[in-house]
Amino acid sequence: MSGPLLVTGGRGFIGGFVVQALRTALPDRPLWLAARTPGPCSDAQVTLLDLASPHLVLPQGVHTVLHLAGEKRDPARMQAINHEGAVRLVEAAAQAGARHFVHLSSVGVYGARKHAGVVTVDTMHTPQGPYEISKDAGERGVRARCTALGLRCTVLQPSNVVGIVPGRSRPLLGLTGMVARGWFRHLGGREAWVNYIAAQDVAAAIVAAVEHADAGADASDEADRDATFILNTPAPLRSLVGWVADELELPVPTATLPLWLAGAAAGVGALAGTLLRRELPLSPARFRELSNTTRYEGAAVLSALGFQYPLGIEVGVRSMVRQYRADGLV
Repeated sequence: MSGPLLVTGGRGFIGGFVVQALRTALPDRPLWLAARTPGPCSDAQVTLLDLASPHLVLPQGVHTVLHLAGEKRDPARMQAINHEGAVRLVEAAAQAGARHFVHLSSVGVYGARKHAGVVTVDTMHTPQGPYEISKDAGERGVRARCTALGLRCTVLQPSNVVGIVPGRSRPLLGLTGMVARGWFRHLGGREAWVNYIAAQDVAAAIVAAVEHADAGADASDEADRDATFILNTPAPLRSLVGWVADELELPVPTATLPLWLAGAAAGVGALAGTLLRRELPLSPARFRELSNTTRYEGAAVLSALGFQYPLGIEVGVRSMVRQYRADGLV
C-alpha cells in the first residue's frame, strides 16, 4: 500500500464509477472524497473543498490526488474552476505531502474538426469553446506546477464518456430510437467514426495510472513522471449501428442520404427544433456526429500502463441497448 487517495468529483458521473473501481481494485487504501458540501459516504472520509476558493487545504499524508471535478455548465466559472482551481489543487497536494497527481482532462483540448484524421497526444492543441479552452489551460497549468513542485503527473483525456446512471444519463438513446423506428440513415460516402469510451473503462484507466505510479514511484524517466494519455475506444459508425440493430433484433440499416441533402435537412431541423423547443432526429449536432471521420488514438495508454479496457465499446453499447429495451424506452 502506498498511502491514502483523495478524489475530487467523486460524487459526479465519472467519479461514481472511479470510486467503485478504486474500492474493488485497492480495497486497503484509505480514501478521501473532496466535495463542496457535506454528505453521507459509507466507504470514504469526506473533506470539504471548493475549487473556487483562493486557499485550498488537503488532509496531510495524502499520497495520490485524483482530480476529476470540473465545471461544464457555467462558462463564467470555467476558468476559475478548470484552470485556476486545478493549479491551486496541485499546490495544496504538494503541501499535504502528495507524490502523484492524476488530472482528468478531455480530448476537447485538441479542438479537432470532424475530418481531422487520427488525433494523438502529439496533435496541436487548438481548443474552441470556453470549456475546452479552460481545460487546456488547466492541463498546462497542472503540468507546470507538478514539475515545479516535484509531483508525478498523469493527464488523462477521455473522449465521449458513456454509461447509464438512472435518472442522470441515457447515452445514445436518441440514436437507438432512430434505428428502432427505421429512421437512421448513413450520411455521404465516407466512412464515419464515433469516439466513445465506457465510464467503466475510464475508471479502469485511472486505477491503472495509480497502480503504475505506485510500482515505479522512484522512476527518474521524465516521460514517465509527466505522462499524457487519450482514453478512447473508437469504432466505425457502421459497426456501432450494427450492434444496436442486432440487440433490437432488426436488420442493419444500410440506406445512405447524400451529404448535401443531410446538411440541408439538419438546417431545417435546427429551425424547427427552435420553434418546437425540442431536438429533431437530424439536428446540426447529430449531422456533425454522423458524418465525423476524426478519431482519437486511445491505444497508447494500454501498453504504457499495462492494462486492457475491461469493457470495450461494443460490450458497452450492447448492454445499454439491452437496458433500454428492458426499461421500455425503445
